[in-house]
Amino acid sequence: MRYRHHWCLVVIFSAGVSTATADWFKLSMTPDQQEEFEIDMESVKQSGPMAIYRQVQVRSRHTKQGHGDSSMATIYEYDCMNSKMRHLMHTDPAWQDLPDHPLGQETFQLICPRGDD
Repeated sequence: MRYRHHWCLVVIFSAGVSTATADWFKLSMTPDQQEEFEIDMESVKQSGPMAIYRQVQVRSRHTKQGHGDSSMATIYEYDCMNSKMRHLMHTDPAWQDLPDHPLGQETFQLICPRGDD
């Protein structure tokens, strides 16, 4: 009987650990190959009027030699109706057009629903 309780605790602990990990999706590199990005698909959430905005956590890492292995996690918000994005870590985050960058159209297509789905 004593061993059965220990086995149950191991199973419960293992299940809790496996669900706590993020679902990171690696985007393509920047055109200059100096920075790479990953988005946490589990962090995507709806916001804004009529839930047309999507917020997502982005992890960026510099790949250029001399920068070391520095990475940073930030939050971006995408306007799915108007194809705009903004970086929420700024004090006055202004909407901007989607850049020619992995955080632009590539991320937009991953997190914004299409009308034909």
